[in-house]
Amino acid sequence: MILVIMGVCGSGKTTVGEALSAKLKWSFRDADSFHSEENKQKMSKGQPLTDQDRYPWLCSIHDHMAVLIKNKESGIVTCSALKKEYRKILLIGSAAVKQHDDAISKGIHNTDVNKLTVQTDESKSSPITGSISSSATCEKYRKVVLPTEVSLPSPVKPENLIGQVLFIHLTGTEKLLTERLTLRKDHFMPASLLRSQLETLEEMDTTENGFTVSVDKPVDLLVQDIIMRLEPVLVQDS
Repeated sequence: MILVIMGVCGSGKTTVGEALSAKLKWSFRDADSFHSEENKQKMSKGQPLTDQDRYPWLCSIHDHMAVLIKNKESGIVTCSALKKEYRKILLIGSAAVKQHDDAISKGIHNTDVNKLTVQTDESKSSPITGSISSSATCEKYRKVVLPTEVSLPSPVKPENLIGQVLFIHLTGTEKLLTERLTLRKDHFMPASLLRSQLETLEEMDTTENGFTVSVDKPVDLLVQDIIMRLEPVLVQDS
């Protein structure tokens, strides 16, 4: 099982992810380690990333999670995962790109991603079930049509991670998040990008596997709350 700790800058993704990793004894990777130097430089200048900047980054995170699942390892990854589209790419990786060229050449735009399907090798997918609502029983995985052509890294074979990844969305007021960002040292993400991320953010809907927690409490209590909510899934996964 993979936990993706998501949220805007300043929500404490790394702090919470590391604390959960220590409690659960699972591996941890921060999303920043998957960013290109170009992305980091752009953000350090206060420039928001475009979708074209984010797609290779998201696919790299997917590839890392796919390797963990293939090796039957649990892990924790941080990622802002601001849009539903981004979260879908995390689940199916570079497979999302394959239908892009055909769709664009046919003049298809704003396609309903829920209607785009592709056959997958079900023998390689072992969905995890639990009390949290999930699309884990899907027999096909859905593709995302990307709006413009992008260059993606050479990935491992894309895997269907639906049902094997759970998103934990860390939320807080803009005032609290701004205060946290102004206190943060030695990070390339400036506080000025918070407003852009809040405007981009799309909350999870009922079709997505995950839950939301507020960060207006000490980290130890926040981690305790998360682990309590994870218990049904952790038992199922053990």
